[in-house]
Amino acid sequence: MDTNAKNLIKKYMNYINIENISENKVLVFLFIFSLGLRLLYVNPGIFHADSIGLTRAVERTYETGHLYGMFNGRYGSVIVNLLTYIPYHLITGINSAEKSILFSDILFASFSVIMLFLFIKNIFKNKIIPLFTALLFSISPIFLSITTYGISHGIEIFFILTSFFLLSIFHEKNSIHYLALSSFSIAFSIIVRESAIIFVPLYFLFYLNPEIRENFISIKDEVIKFRTICTVIFPFLIVFGIGLYLYIYEIIYRNIFMTDRLAVSFMGFYSESLPIAFEDLFFNLTIIGVLLVIGGSLILIISYENKFHFIFLFLWALTFYYFGNLNAYWSRFLAIVSVPFFIFMSIGLDWLYKKNKVFSMVIFLILIVSLFQQIQPIIDYRHKFSGQKEYSLWVKEQVPPNSIIIASDDSGFISYYADLETRSPPEDLEDNKKLEIWVEQLNMTLKNNIPIYLIGSAFAYDDKAIFRHVLA
Repeated sequence: MDTNAKNLIKKYMNYINIENISENKVLVFLFIFSLGLRLLYVNPGIFHADSIGLTRAVERTYETGHLYGMFNGRYGSVIVNLLTYIPYHLITGINSAEKSILFSDILFASFSVIMLFLFIKNIFKNKIIPLFTALLFSISPIFLSITTYGISHGIEIFFILTSFFLLSIFHEKNSIHYLALSSFSIAFSIIVRESAIIFVPLYFLFYLNPEIRENFISIKDEVIKFRTICTVIFPFLIVFGIGLYLYIYEIIYRNIFMTDRLAVSFMGFYSESLPIAFEDLFFNLTIIGVLLVIGGSLILIISYENKFHFIFLFLWALTFYYFGNLNAYWSRFLAIVSVPFFIFMSIGLDWLYKKNKVFSMVIFLILIVSLFQQIQPIIDYRHKFSGQKEYSLWVKEQVPPNSIIIASDDSGFISYYADLETRSPPEDLEDNKKLEIWVEQLNMTLKNNIPIYLIGSAFAYDDKAIFRHVLA
């Protein structure tokens, strides 16, 4: 690059000062960018089995007027998705909630980016760190990917970030109204997706918001007043209590006392899934991002007198060890976990920006491009071809309409898209009595001259070949 080009870039970068851009323009840009990018790569059909359950629950709730849950309940997700399904249905006359489910997650993912910006702005009191954080998070591979196929992570993340943002306003204005709303928001995130419960301790830690300096710790009198404590506790207890009564107690019981494949358990601080989780985290951050995370962490420790923000973000980042050591680990769990890493990155970029605007913006653009390149081929393929939907429609063409399909995770897709009856193998294949009853029912169906077909997913959980042996 010649001298004239460098001078032109410097002049241009000096002319555009991020701090001078109005907040409203930033918010509009973040929303349009996040929404547009996801609409550009949205799945043409439902991608995940959980989403099929959500789609059916929304449709049945609207048809009957009674609230239906999905897998693990998740009534909050059904309620939120009704907000987009009802106008979509009334305008188009289409009964399927497929498109509205996809749009809901895209919409709330875009709102999540705005909430993240506002939350970080309230903490660090500048625009550079929150803007960099919001853009990096919006385009990060895992978050971008999971918010294009309607699995409700975008909704969960929205309510978690909203609770933190409203809590930051409470600390700024001492308003119990914002505090009550934040308490409701964190509780509601749990009945959207129960995995959000891991962030409740972080929420109450941020409620205390202590000032931590060298040899000095203080807590504001406001947070220990009886009225304030009641305000933060009661909305949470009411909403969480409803969820606990409806279905959460069943999840807790199953995860503690049962060992079926639906039980989710923490396998210790080093399990066979942890190396995979590290690979996924590195994929989500890139090598440049990891270096910025290290640099930003050191800057936050050294340059900021109040150490609480580092402790808070560090503990948030440590939730990686919980999700990364689950027996049912999936990379999508790392979307919300990655937020503090992008904050650390942005602190590093902010330090560079103050030293050299041109260099920092070049690094930022390289990071944005590399993050997008990580996931673009995947979401582009999914946008052009919905495998589960197309496969289900293909199965429909191959079999008589009265057929029964034996399947496991694919059963929801075949039932929804192909309108065929499906049966899944028993959850506990080692329970001989249940297995015998299931096989007996299968034989009775065959005697009634009803065709039965079996697809590969029927053996998905047959590690010991028990099901194969029974069918043979």
